[in-house]
Amino acid sequence: MSDAAPADHHIVDGVDLRVLPKVSLHDHLDGGLRPRTIIELAEPLGLELPATDADALAAWFAEKSDSGSLVEYLKTFDVTTAVMQTREGLTRVAREFVEDLAEDGVVWGEVRWAPEQHLSRGLSLDEAVEAVQEGLTQGMELAAEAGHGIRVGQLVSAMRHTDRGLEIAELALRHRDNGAVGFDIAGPEAGFLRAASRTPSTCSPASASRRPCTPARPTGSSPFAARSSTATPCVSATACASPKTSRSNPKTTRQAT
Repeated sequence: MSDAAPADHHIVDGVDLRVLPKVSLHDHLDGGLRPRTIIELAEPLGLELPATDADALAAWFAEKSDSGSLVEYLKTFDVTTAVMQTREGLTRVAREFVEDLAEDGVVWGEVRWAPEQHLSRGLSLDEAVEAVQEGLTQGMELAAEAGHGIRVGQLVSAMRHTDRGLEIAELALRHRDNGAVGFDIAGPEAGFLRAASRTPSTCSPASASRRPCTPARPTGSSPFAARSSTATPCVSATACASPKTSRSNPKTTRQAT
């Protein structure tokens, strides 16, 4: 998370890796902020940071990320998400995220983030998604001006332990024509139901009892967009085919993000 990387760190065996087209999947929006951006966004918010020098802050992130402790590692996200609670912060972080992807030669990116974790300063879920999309769009336009074609979409995540999965899935569907390319579930698994038992569907119980629904087929740039109006869009054909979904046993493993 350094603002200035060594001039030759992209060179391997004489090849500049930045010129190779790449795809970036499952890339955390709150895990790739520039240290200088964190400092500049934190100041007007009155946030206390581990360091106020960009290089020192980058070193702190590197230390925590490589400490071998999950607890210490997760402290880094407390810092990044703290400056991503306003429209300005979300838009800037998203714009720079795309710029950094383009600099690395990425041509398609999927940015994973949880809107429900960015509401502490008054944004609604929809406003948060719109702010990120504004930044992604700005980043793509700037990359195009610089001669680099890149497309980036949002993976809208629900935190499993907050039990807002249906609400966040519906949020993703509302924005499927404006940047949302996927719905995701994150957070600790131990003690929480499997995703299938909470998967939303647009099929009514009455129609589901007569026939299994047809999952929406992707078209264009968004896999949420239905190809035909005759298809009944749903996130899970399994959940949609039955008017009731069974409650499964909780998993025993834990997932950090």
